[in-house]
Amino acid sequence: MVTLTQVKTKVNSVLQDIYPKILAKQEAYFAKHGRYCQLLITPEVVVIDGVDSTFKKRFATYEKNGVDFDFSYLSKIPFQIEIYQHQRNKEFGFTAIVTISVNGNSYRQAKGYNLGITQGWHLVEEPNSDSN
Repeated sequence: MVTLTQVKTKVNSVLQDIYPKILAKQEAYFAKHGRYCQLLITPEVVVIDGVDSTFKKRFATYEKNGVDFDFSYLSKIPFQIEIYQHQRNKEFGFTAIVTISVNGNSYRQAKGYNLGITQGWHLVEEPNSDSN
């Protein structure tokens, strides 16, 4: 059985490589459109216990310029990333929320840029129990 520490170590290693690439693409997107791109970078199959999977990009339905977020990553990934743009007055930022599943539990962490929110790993949901 894989441990949470093992999966977090693996994921954090990949994130050290992938976050700068996302930031570079977001900055290029912002320069062209005046806002950050909102999208989901998700494995093609449900990732459980840190198993690597190829991924696909899914853009928010209102994201009309998604084609300009030309992000590619050659390695498989053991997580999902949701990217949300934030705007306050004339300031912009974004948050990348990473979700992993380990032994039936989901965990998330968030990394914010500019106005974005940063939060360490935390339990999102526990498995359903039938305890009465």
